[in-house]
Amino acid sequence: RSLLREMLARMAESGASSVVVLTGEAGIGKPRLVADLLASARDSGVRCLGGAGDAIERITPYFVWRSVFADVLDLGQAPGDPAGYRAYVAAQLAGDPEMSRVAPLLNVILPAELPENELTEQMSGQVRASNTLTLLLRLLQHAADKTPLVLAIEDAHWLDSNSWALVAAVAQQVSPMLLVLTTRPLGDTVVTEFDTILQNPQTVTITVQPLNAVDLLALVSERLDVGELLPDVGELILRKAEGHPFFSQE
Repeated sequence: RSLLREMLARMAESGASSVVVLTGEAGIGKPRLVADLLASARDSGVRCLGGAGDAIERITPYFVWRSVFADVLDLGQAPGDPAGYRAYVAAQLAGDPEMSRVAPLLNVILPAELPENELTEQMSGQVRASNTLTLLLRLLQHAADKTPLVLAIEDAHWLDSNSWALVAAVAQQVSPMLLVLTTRPLGDTVVTEFDTILQNPQTVTITVQPLNAVDLLALVSERLDVGELLPDVGELILRKAEGHPFFSQE
């Protein structure tokens, strides 16, 4: 928590961008650390964006980014009818002619169904993917130009390849931003973009470890609202949960 808050303060004060990778087993406490960071960021007036991977959506292009760009474009204020929604999205991009020209590329990430134009209907394959990536980066940079950003991408072990490509590009190109990734250990899985992020000098990797016995028993005692646990109960929890906070609480 101290390290994350220190990096947040550094970004807010000097605009220094950095990347934090939180790794650890499921239930070890990564979301709690992220939630604490985001609360501190909001209290400091820093804009927070976030999304989470999903096991069912792991092959859906840019799935984790849908909530991020819905927030960037303030789509919570968009009309509910399709025509009004499309007009609202177009209006959000109207101040940037370059983005407006390729706005239909957002169809891959938003339920906008913007009609293709003469430029975008000719794009396919790698050309379309490259232009989509550039558009999304431009949108995020525009947001960062207005105020420093904290961007939390959780459950990165479930990201699709397009989402990984954008994460890697954001880590290198969008500033000022504190990018936080959470992931379970990937084992033998090779994700080139993730390796690139880990090798970046601006990246700090934190492995969230199991709790020690004293802290674990204190946590369980707090949950049970008791001063201390009976010795046999404490020993059982320590033996079964092996320092895992979520399992210990269960």
